[in-house]
Amino acid sequence: IDPAALGVDPLVALMRTRPPGQPPDPLGGPREVLECVERVVGQAAALRAAAVAAVTDDVPADFGDRAATDELMAALMISNRSAQFVRNTAEMLRGHPAVWDAGYLGLLDAMRSRITASALAQVPEYDPEGRQRAAFPVEYARLMLAAYEYAPHHTPRQLEHHLQRLLAQLDPSLVKRRRARALGD
Repeated sequence: IDPAALGVDPLVALMRTRPPGQPPDPLGGPREVLECVERVVGQAAALRAAAVAAVTDDVPADFGDRAATDELMAALMISNRSAQFVRNTAEMLRGHPAVWDAGYLGLLDAMRSRITASALAQVPEYDPEGRQRAAFPVEYARLMLAAYEYAPHHTPRQLEHHLQRLLAQLDPSLVKRRRARALGD
């Protein structure tokens, strides 16, 4: 079926059709299609992040940091601020391959992927003396697993609060540092 040739109203009607004699299923039909589309959107967001990373990598380093953002602005026809957001998201996902994988596999949508990657970036890797913390890999994996389990049943905002609470348990000083940074901003 070519959805563009069919048009929106006939496509909606098609999603609601049932084989003869099959009772209506409120969890099937359009809802199944919507869930499938959301998985595809998550995959597309992960692929977009990879493509954005590739475009920014192709800009010669001696052109400066601004040149990569300019390239994204031109390629996507978006504002400077939007290009920076797209670039930051791509770099964030690149820095957390497990989150990129979860997005591509449809386990996390684009918003939840960004929230999860942002939270993972806050897991303290080094102690105050600059030594790598032995607990880092376990805490990182614990936070990632918490995101996988919590995200499908909660809003992005609820996920963000949940992960921030877990982070505060891992590093109580994190709350003080975030508060000081917020007051400074």
